[in-house]
Amino acid sequence: MQGNSQIKLFSACAVFTWLAMSLPHAAKAQITSSYSNDYRACVGQLKSIKAPLESAAEACATALRPRELSGCVVKIVKNRYKDVPYENALPACENARRPGELSKCVVGIFKYGKEVDDRSVLNHCGSSLLPVDFAHCVVGLRVETDIDALKAMDICIDGNDKIAGSSTPGSFQPTFETNPAQPEPQPEAQPEAQPQPEPQPEAQPDIKPQKY
Repeated sequence: MQGNSQIKLFSACAVFTWLAMSLPHAAKAQITSSYSNDYRACVGQLKSIKAPLESAAEACATALRPRELSGCVVKIVKNRYKDVPYENALPACENARRPGELSKCVVGIFKYGKEVDDRSVLNHCGSSLLPVDFAHCVVGLRVETDIDALKAMDICIDGNDKIAGSSTPGSFQPTFETNPAQPEPQPEAQPEAQPQPEPQPEAQPDIKPQKY
């Protein structure tokens, strides 16, 4: 009886574990038209900034992470420091490795450099391997020096990417050795000289004296 009870308990635990593991998958597989649908949320956000519907639909449909894409575009376009056209913000966010960090970089630089061209900021933030650190660099130089925003971005894009372990994007030039070094010839091994046996004196025949 005790053995049967243990088997039933084990079976119940196994069923419970299977249900617990399958519920998240079932919830994710559920098709919905609400704003929990990432694609609907993406298009809806882009519509809120008057993006053309066809452009918004295509951008969201091809995005790996639709919500991140639309969030990036909306944050840049609706920033309160500088007007940025949707047509400029969208491709920058589409090409960004981290759309959220790109938007932080762009808006942060606009806050302290409204006079700089928006396309230049988008390009620099998009080229940086560490967009948020890059923006910190630009803002720090702008506040403590009298250099303009474009000069600060050019300085920081070099320093930022060197810290990240790379040179400025596009500047890497691989070098190849066209005449590889030839190995130095090794002297041929000489056979060891074998010791020669010492010559032995020839045996002399015994000569007996003659009697005359």
